[in-house]
Amino acid sequence: LNSIAKGFIIDLTGERLLQEFPASQSCMINIGGDLRLFGSRETEVKISDPFDGAENVTIETIKISGNTAIATSGNYRRGFQIGDNHYSHIFDPRSGYPVDHIASSTVLAPSAADADALATIFSVLKVEQSLALANQLPGVECLLIEKDGSKRESEGWQAYRSPAMDSSVQFQVAQATQWSEQFEFIINFQLNRISGRRYRRPYVAVWITDADKVPVKTLSLWIQKERWLPDLKSWYRDDKLRRLFDDTDLVETISSATRPPGKYRLKWDGTDDLGLPTKPGNYFLQIEVTREHGTYQIIRKELTIQNEPFKIDFEENTELKSASIEYRPKKSI
Repeated sequence: LNSIAKGFIIDLTGERLLQEFPASQSCMINIGGDLRLFGSRETEVKISDPFDGAENVTIETIKISGNTAIATSGNYRRGFQIGDNHYSHIFDPRSGYPVDHIASSTVLAPSAADADALATIFSVLKVEQSLALANQLPGVECLLIEKDGSKRESEGWQAYRSPAMDSSVQFQVAQATQWSEQFEFIINFQLNRISGRRYRRPYVAVWITDADKVPVKTLSLWIQKERWLPDLKSWYRDDKLRRLFDDTDLVETISSATRPPGKYRLKWDGTDDLGLPTKPGNYFLQIEVTREHGTYQIIRKELTIQNEPFKIDFEENTELKSASIEYRPKKSI
């Protein structure tokens, strides 16, 4: 049931919501990276990079509207280790062996149950079989990423793809970036598991400001209802300042393979919210956590980015079991 349960729940929940609130024109439900739109709505969805361990690193953006669902399956966040080898949690029922030829399978379909099931199926079938099946099914499209990084897509996938940044702009950004290409900035943190009937998953914001406390980039923003954004009071205050000169919507939706809860990794690539490069210098990292029926916690740390490696560990608090930042030479994740 793991391959269809989330999608089935999403379909029933969305249909019930629109029945209970007939005045609502649309809603969107996202459970662990599988999601569906209901009613009249359009949104962009980013797809996680299966070859990077950071939550906020994506490989593609698509635009969907109306009653459309999207699900992503893959072996990059779950599985098991035997000796030096990692094995997928997805098995081929014909052989009983785990599969590894597909790193990520993303499917668009009219229902979340169909998208959920097909994303798993396309992780098992041969690529050509998956593409042939997707091209036969009405309303179904897919993007398959093979373990060597090759991308394969169904005939209609291109119609959903959001326009990419112009190549000349990409070149200018790359040329202007003054961070060393040999380094990367990583944030790791783990949320505390708190027992109790009134426990609610916390809202979390992780962002960068410059030496003058002007917001530079929001790395992650986890919410359930946008109307509760002011509860992330420090991020919300900084974002109001940002909106004076940049009206980019920072509330993103990401489709990814289901992952175990608790431990998270983010990455800062040295750009701001507009995708423009920043310079080495002094910055502040802030991690803010607030929880209904819980506590409010914030961590602030001044950083100096000068292409010299460093690592900082933070003390545990009520909401965060651990947190660390590391500016380090790039390595495989």
